[in-house]
Order: sequence, then structure tokens, then C-alpha cells
Amino acid sequence: MKDKSMTDEEFEIYLQSSLDEMAEKQSILDSEYGMGHHERFVVDYETGTLTFFEHEKPKSEASIIPVASHVPEKESLKWAWANENYPESIRDMASFVKKLYLLTGYEMFNIEAVECDESMAWEINALACKVINARGVYRVPHGAINVYVVVTKVRNYG
Repeated sequence: MKDKSMTDEEFEIYLQSSLDEMAEKQSILDSEYGMGHHERFVVDYETGTLTFFEHEKPKSEASIIPVASHVPEKESLKWAWANENYPESIRDMASFVKKLYLLTGYEMFNIEAVECDESMAWEINALACKVINARGVYRVPHGAINVYVVVTKVRNYG
């Protein structure tokens, strides 16, 4: 049961606020942790970690929660809470995005998959980042699919 429905104008204000916050958070992840600039990374969805490496040496590690997988070619986004490829514990953690349905009243946050281009995928993840007060967002490429995750904690290795 949803709490209320936002008007389109209220939603646009909330979305812009989410995008602005995400831009600030992404800037911090970039400047303080070099996120996205390392030689390689390893993601482990089951343990909720994303580790970045330089010359085989771990440089930083993020705690993550999957939000959704996006197939740009098909303009399709599937919520992580609805993705049977994840263990139930991960799907349960990922269900935090359903708060967006309660907050906005927008059905797209309560159905398993939505039509979505890349720009909208980033907007959705900005909203997810805001609703859980995450540290930022990361897009994990897996061939033709991108998995978006929120970063809940991050630390540098000494």
C-alpha cells in the first residue's frame, strides 16, 4: 500500500534533487577513492563487495547493494529484487527501492521490469541512492548488460 502519490511537479523536483545529490556524491567517490579509474575491479554480489585494483593490489573496496540490471540495446531495466539470478538475501536487500513506490506512487517502482533508456537508468539510480542515503552509484558492465549498484560504504586500503 502506497503512502501517497506525488504530483508530476513534485516528482520532477525530487528527481532533480536526487540527481544533484548523486553528482556531489559521485564527485567525492571519484576524488577520495578514485572510483572508476582503477585498472580493474572485482564484484561479488553475494558478499556485497566491489573491490578496485591497481597492479593486482587492492586500492579500495565498496559495500554495495544491486539496484537493477539494464540492457541498453533493449531499453529494458529489471529490478534486482525481481531478478532470480540473485540469492533471496540479495533480492531482499535490493527491495529497498520499493520505498520509491511508497514515496511517489509511481507504479514503475513496484513492477519487475520497465522500459528504460540509459539516461533514465541513471535517474532511477539517483533516486535509489537518495532513498537509501547511499554514498553513490556504480555501473558494473557485464557484456551487453549493465548492473547498477548503490555504494553504501567505501574505504581505501593503506
